[in-house]
Amino acid sequence: MHHDFRSYLTELYDKPFRVVKKVEAPDHAAYHYTDGDEADPKADYLVINFGYIQPQDEGWDMDFTRGGSTALTGEGKATQVFATVMDGFKRFVKRYAPKTVSFTAAKSEVNAKTYSYSSGSRVKLYNSLIKRYAAQAGYRLESTKSLGMGRELFVLERIAQ
Repeated sequence: MHHDFRSYLTELYDKPFRVVKKVEAPDHAAYHYTDGDEADPKADYLVINFGYIQPQDEGWDMDFTRGGSTALTGEGKATQVFATVMDGFKRFVKRYAPKTVSFTAAKSEVNAKTYSYSSGSRVKLYNSLIKRYAAQAGYRLESTKSLGMGRELFVLERIAQ
């Protein structure tokens, strides 16, 4: 069977970790995932958090941690990690339909294993993921802005139906 590059990319992002816990409260939500057995100390854990930051205009903030940290782990699995983040995002917007969701990306980051810096990778990745997947979830990129200290703020806005 012949696969083009686009379908290959789609398949890569179709394999999120498994949800093991959901917390859905009026002012916050969290989705906990693992790629293995919950009792296995080597299992990879990822938590996606959403917090209600601007009640007047339904604004929410999103972040995620892997193994309790936001640092790059250097362990690979990047496509599976981002498939998992997108899965959490889709679950969240389906349940809450927020007007806006914001998150930040570091322009340069430290690799937790090697203590080396990488530059620009996450900002570029987020921009390409937003272009590819935001509209499917009913959102568009409303704005990006530099926060200084090498951080970029992304704001996604719900597309009016």
